Amino acid sequence: TVLDQHFARLTDLEQQILFWLAVEREPIPPQSLRENLLHLPRQRDFLEALRGLQRHSLVERQGNDYTLQNVVTEYVTERLVEFVIAEIVSGQLNRFHQQALLKAQAKEYVRESQMRLLLTPIGDRLLSQLGRTQLKVQLQILLDELRQHPPYNTSYAGGNLLNLLLHLKMDVTGYDFSTLHIRQAYLKGAKLPSVNFTAADFPHTAFTEDFGHIFSLAISPRGAAQSLLAAGGNTGEIRLWRLVDTQPVAVLRGHQRMVPSLAFSPDGEYLASVSMDRTLRVWSTATGQEVAVFGGSETGFLAIAFSPDGELLASGDRGNMVRLWHWRSGQAVATLKAHGDWVHALAFHPTQPLLASGSHDGAICLWRLGHTTEPTGELAQLDNPATDQPIAVTLLHRLHLHTQMIWSLAFHPDGTQLASGSGDQTIRLWDVASGELLQTLHGHTGHVRALLFTPDGKWLISGGADHLLRVWNLADGRIIDTLRGHTNVIWSIALSGDGTLLASGGVDDTIRLWHFDPARGSQALRTLHGFVAPIHAIACDPRLDAAAPIVTGDGQGNIRFWSMAVMESASHVLLTGHKETVVALLFTPDGSRLASASTDGTLCIWDSTSGEMLDMVATGGQPLACLTMGPRGVQLVG
Repeated sequence: TVLDQHFARLTDLEQQILFWLAVEREPIPPQSLRENLLHLPRQRDFLEALRGLQRHSLVERQGNDYTLQNVVTEYVTERLVEFVIAEIVSGQLNRFHQQALLKAQAKEYVRESQMRLLLTPIGDRLLSQLGRTQLKVQLQILLDELRQHPPYNTSYAGGNLLNLLLHLKMDVTGYDFSTLHIRQAYLKGAKLPSVNFTAADFPHTAFTEDFGHIFSLAISPRGAAQSLLAAGGNTGEIRLWRLVDTQPVAVLRGHQRMVPSLAFSPDGEYLASVSMDRTLRVWSTATGQEVAVFGGSETGFLAIAFSPDGELLASGDRGNMVRLWHWRSGQAVATLKAHGDWVHALAFHPTQPLLASGSHDGAICLWRLGHTTEPTGELAQLDNPATDQPIAVTLLHRLHLHTQMIWSLAFHPDGTQLASGSGDQTIRLWDVASGELLQTLHGHTGHVRALLFTPDGKWLISGGADHLLRVWNLADGRIIDTLRGHTNVIWSIALSGDGTLLASGGVDDTIRLWHFDPARGSQALRTLHGFVAPIHAIACDPRLDAAAPIVTGDGQGNIRFWSMAVMESASHVLLTGHKETVVALLFTPDGSRLASASTDGTLCIWDSTSGEMLDMVATGGQPLACLTMGPRGVQLVG
């Protein structure tokens, strides 16, 4: 054919360029293309070869990038497949050294194309020619030869062999890849028992993400189509994904220790995280950048919450404090002292200036915010350093019926009831106006770590130390569904703004996504594996949009944004800034901001679109335990 004639006249460098463009599968800048080459040519020689290919209409330019026409791509791909098969069968490797068959860091759809159009036909034809047993022997022989010939051990052959073995699902137990360069190997989810990688190098290799236990999750307050999922664990990283397709959005780095809590701003533009590194950080969800850092807690934050208008953050900490912050100015506007132990849980009333806080001492406090006078209750705080105007915080009710620590709090969407989850294995529903107990829900056989109401107010979802998610009918207090799948404590749950997607995370190092349908029964959608830190906080973007994210905070100060639809183990967006557990996350009501609070004593405000940290506030040495959203905005309760 004409292409055969053209190809036969090409120099080796020109052929290598064509093969690499066929592997790339999409336009690529010339500098990146040149850097792919095993032996880097002189710039002048490379550009001359590229121009020659362009003159012969084998390569086309798109802007500043280069690619192949479709017919040329098909031809070159088939030639590469034929070369590799012949070289493996004969044992005489050439192109197998020079070309990666898979780009480990490529976009998911590109990598899938590389597997389908290169690895699959190569593997299938080799199996057809040699049979599985003989092929495994031949690949082992080639591996041994690579180690014994130093000029070859830095080529692409080591990574190609490993990718091919894994693609063929061959048992690699005991294989010896020592001293080799394992280039472009895709090892996410790979099982490599007793494989010898002594003195091996792994340039451009993708490994399973080391996330750890999931301590916090949050979904930005939009519908599932536009939401982000954020996850925080014990590594200090926060990862963000698009909820609709689980594509990575950002990795937020800043926290140095576990992230026990995350919260999106109501507009989803910011993510707040708290950590055991004693910082509270706020990130832009658009850029992934840290926009605020609050520090000063001596013991670390445990919880964080945004006020409904997104202007205040509340934090709870291990210093028994509840703090309110004007996160944009970085000013603490109130410090509330009513608890005798760590403050684990916070919740803002959806419409009134009320804040609920729950503590390790088993007590729940209900506070009224922002009034200079109050006819009933105990005046707890009169201070507003941000504006020099007095702000009164009045303790309205102190609820004492739980016999163990309070792990979780949630207001009913209509604001009439408050739900509390406790270490005494019960959920209690309280009348907000009177403080009276309405009913007690029994069913969990372990601590009730997480609670949330559905947007329509008909159902209550709980997660606990018994590894179970339970769905409760509020009309009669019955359990209508039990979701199984977690193998350890569930730390955090979050629901998309439209109530269709549920995320749960915990100490089994997974995040599980569920299609939430209490009427017909909820179904498991997918599971993220590979975490190394428990999730302590989850938040959902409040905007009713299908791309809204889930956000999680973990035990190492990390906040992660997740996209619900794909939810791969690859990180999506990670917000870092906290140094310890992120214990609370909360979006502002419009979803534009996310607040986070940490046991490191800092509160952070994040832009939920960019992931940028907008501000960090230190709490004077006290670790934060929770955040909540009040009518005046994000309020940090320490």
